[in-house]
Amino acid sequence: MFLMLAMVGVYSFLGPLAGSALGGDFNLAFTFLDVPKPVRYVASAIGFVLLPWFMFFMGGKLVGWAPRNFGRAKAVGCTTVAPWLIGTALILLVYRPLPYF
Repeated sequence: MFLMLAMVGVYSFLGPLAGSALGGDFNLAFTFLDVPKPVRYVASAIGFVLLPWFMFFMGGKLVGWAPRNFGRAKAVGCTTVAPWLIGTALILLVYRPLPYF
């Protein structure tokens, strides 16, 4: 669980960093701080390079958690898709008893 949370946290940072030259929150922060455009482009390039590298690296770690006899599709299903579906169902179940407004 902590590995997945860390992965989402890093992805939530690198994703907006990759688009910092195009728009979004990082672009607003860079505009507010009056960061020059070349620095914005370098930050965006760093995000574009680090994001796929990080996701590839983390995918290898997650697939290592799958049983050895699973193929690629089953390994991805049991390490990423299943926790996502089960987690979504659990969150809906936990928040279901909220009062109606």
